[in-house]
Amino acid sequence: SRSAAASQVLQLQQHRVEADVHHFTAAIVGASWSFALQMMQRMAELSVDLDVVVCNAALSACGRGQAWTRAMNLLRLARASLRPDAISFNTAMVSCAWPAALRSTMASLGCQPDMVT
Repeated sequence: SRSAAASQVLQLQQHRVEADVHHFTAAIVGASWSFALQMMQRMAELSVDLDVVVCNAALSACGRGQAWTRAMNLLRLARASLRPDAISFNTAMVSCAWPAALRSTMASLGCQPDMVT
């Protein structure tokens, strides 16, 4: 569960064991958008490298919470430091009122649409 995964991340930190991107991804999957973004902030504080999977998990949390502005900000962040994939854009589109703008950005990055797009 989300709370169990989050507890595990905190326990690792208390015992001075380095949590990696996989621990944080497990904590974010199924979480609220605010918790997901807090975990991503914590990753940055601990210098844990983000990857597209953890970003997609946070985008999904934003979508579930209908936090489309947060999703767009996260997608912008991902574009600056990661290479978002079709899943990233599809997940953002679910929470976003502007799917056409996302398709245009997707095309400009050379990301191929799939059946969901």
